[in-house]
Amino acid sequence: MKHLIPSLAQFIIAMMCKFPDYMKKHASILGEIILHLLGSQIRMETVALQMSSALLERIGIFSEEVLNKILFAVFTCMHYYRNNTKNKVIPASITRAIHIFFATFMINFGSDALIQACDKVQPGILFMILRSEGDKIKFCSAPARDRKYVIAAYTNLVMEKTQSFIEDSLKTVISSLIELSRRGTDTAFEAAS
Repeated sequence: MKHLIPSLAQFIIAMMCKFPDYMKKHASILGEIILHLLGSQIRMETVALQMSSALLERIGIFSEEVLNKILFAVFTCMHYYRNNTKNKVIPASITRAIHIFFATFMINFGSDALIQACDKVQPGILFMILRSEGDKIKFCSAPARDRKYVIAAYTNLVMEKTQSFIEDSLKTVISSLIELSRRGTDTAFEAAS
């Protein structure tokens, strides 16, 4: 039955996009589904993070407690792959989904809101993640909307919180953003339409 989860998740995302008022009534159940998908029994992190991004964008933060649980589950997932797998690397698909989730959060609620929410789980954890996984921002190239979200959100984060970055992570994030901005274009930057 696990192979049906991505299709069901796309259905739920479509429902959130088309009927946000109706789905808002079921937000707590959606939060439970996301947490279940992030759990160690299922390991469908990318699907859960896609649903989380849609939930944040279409319904908003309906519960601080559920948001904290989702962030804790995301950080636990990252910790698991870093410490309990043979090659000690977080899969690129999961890292990409995490960066898109963070970008969607920052676009909708601001970088300060994301920093505060992450600090409730562990102080400074967002910038620790950017130190270790900031170079993978460049992989968030598709779809185009998510690419734009990542570029805009992380650029604002760099501009607003330059002093908060740890060691050389600022340089890493900026170079990754430049590479992401150049990707998909034959020339340099293009004017926004």
